Amino acid sequence: MENGGSFVGIHGAGGDPLPTANPIFAPPRSAAAWGWYVNTLLGEQFIVHSPIMPGAVHVEDKQNPITKGLPEIWQRSDEWYAFQENPRNKPGFHILATVDEKSYEPGKASMGADHPLIWWHCVGNGHALYSALGHAAEYYAEPLMIRLLENSMAWGLEQSGKPCPASN
Repeated sequence: MENGGSFVGIHGAGGDPLPTANPIFAPPRSAAAWGWYVNTLLGEQFIVHSPIMPGAVHVEDKQNPITKGLPEIWQRSDEWYAFQENPRNKPGFHILATVDEKSYEPGKASMGADHPLIWWHCVGNGHALYSALGHAAEYYAEPLMIRLLENSMAWGLEQSGKPCPASN
């Protein structure tokens, strides 16, 4: 990765909850135990999710090739992941989409007014993309989810081997 590779992670690739939140995810079974994966590759630690329910995804960066063809507001159902910290607050992280917590009941999975779901950032000279969308198998038959995945894979392949300036 750090030498120019690309990573595209979706939903469950977001890591396990911290072991303190659920002892079933205690090391060595938990991705949370691999600090580089969570802190560097993903950039953030998943901590809890809502039940599956409808919500509104807001595509912030319509110019990015990853979001090409997605509506500005994407109504869909999912289990809405919350993260320990907001990746927007980290240098070099590019937020592509958020979920509007006013469009569903986040419960303990609240991140407040700014709830990122899809982002990319540099990992050395590599490119890392993460999308929290995609819990249920049937979601992968949705035309917009297919578009997001196709765009993401094409982006990852296009960027692979290229230096990753944080200003991209």
